[in-house]
Amino acid sequence: MGKGNVVITGAGSGLGASLAKKYSKLGFHVVLLGRTKQKLLNVAETLASNYTVYEVDVSSKKQVTEVFNQIKEEVGAVDILINNAG
Repeated sequence: MGKGNVVITGAGSGLGASLAKKYSKLGFHVVLLGRTKQKLLNVAETLASNYTVYEVDVSSKKQVTEVFNQIKEEVGAVDILINNAG
């Protein structure tokens, strides 16, 4: 059984992508959030554990609300949130 769900904004590159890899190696289900789905998918291919990808612009309150509702329904509770975007 995994250690829980970690949600990372800005996960398509840089620090967000590095943190995704780290938490994946630790056995977390990694939820990758970012504006560019292809970048998120590229990072996802490098992960050691389960992941889910959601394309979202965190500057849009509506999009953020919608995606977190989806995460709750599809993935479950958020155990760790790393708000790394912009």
